[in-house]
Amino acid sequence: MQYNKMIAMPVLAVLLAACLPEQQLDTLKPALAMVQPVPQAGHDNTPELVFSSSENGTLVYGGACHGNLSSAAKGNNTVTFDALAVGSYNDCTIRVRDAAGNLSAVLPVGEFYIVRARPVNDSGLAVCGDYAHDSGGLHNNNLNCSAVGAATTVAGTDGDGDPVPAGQDALYGRDAAAASGGLIKAGSGEAGFDFSKLDDNGAVLDASAGSWRCLRDNHTGLVWEHKTNDGGLHDRDWTYSWYNTDASANGGNAGVEDGGSCLTPGRCDTQKFVDDVNAASLCGSSNWRVPSVDELMGIMHFGRINPAIDTGLFANISASWIAWSATSWANDNSAAAYAEFSIGGAGQSSKTGTWPVMLVSSDE
Repeated sequence: MQYNKMIAMPVLAVLLAACLPEQQLDTLKPALAMVQPVPQAGHDNTPELVFSSSENGTLVYGGACHGNLSSAAKGNNTVTFDALAVGSYNDCTIRVRDAAGNLSAVLPVGEFYIVRARPVNDSGLAVCGDYAHDSGGLHNNNLNCSAVGAATTVAGTDGDGDPVPAGQDALYGRDAAAASGGLIKAGSGEAGFDFSKLDDNGAVLDASAGSWRCLRDNHTGLVWEHKTNDGGLHDRDWTYSWYNTDASANGGNAGVEDGGSCLTPGRCDTQKFVDDVNAASLCGSSNWRVPSVDELMGIMHFGRINPAIDTGLFANISASWIAWSATSWANDNSAAAYAEFSIGGAGQSSKTGTWPVMLVSSDE
């Protein structure tokens, strides 16, 4: 009888197992979706993105990017990438592996750029203005700030008895430091500006050099094409239509090809001019580009007019000179911004218009 029980128990176990439902294997992969991508371009070298996952799991990074999270939760997840160098990134990916070992499809981060955060130049203003409205006196905007007693927190009085408000532009920043003799420059320039003259290979010339091909802004790091007045490729009087086939930078409108008047017929638009200057490796550089309107405004000298720029360095910029920028107009993509150098300012023109252009080179 005991023998029969011993045989019956394993048989019963087999029968019971056969009656139970088969255990379901987890083969479902986590599903990922981008909620908030990395900004396409920015100064922050630890950019963030937000993605969603359908499951909890281990985070798997791909490409050049790695982040602060090692695991993902079901729902939205915010990843902060580790510090990235200046440059472009197009191979970064994210995946999630769940507890059963299922690996999600690749979620591409998308192409983005880390750009250098540059300092900005001062305005060039080294004088103060009075406030003559209440006294009916003459308006003066060329006053020596210290001579009339104006300071950052103390108002002064001019020779007409008009108040000179405290805290004016000329009392702060690089311009004020230059006026007081406290600004050390690597090169030369009026007010707080500091430029070095470069030869055709990009070597620094003495500040007294009588000819130069480019100007390096020692404060911002940008290098500027030096316009000429000789009828050559870089002549100040050549004009170009605004043209850029890069859909990520043209505001949805490429502009007009070859609409200007320049050295080589058929090459008279901004894109072809950039290509020609890069092909020539001006000042040893092959990354010349049309500057943004902000970059052009950054070299304007608001203590001058006709033109509003240091003509001791930008020697061939004429009194009413206008230059295209790379900035497509925000609310009208058939237009682009230009810099106007007579009194210092910016405006917009149809991309069919033709204006000169002064290129800039940078390390990005």
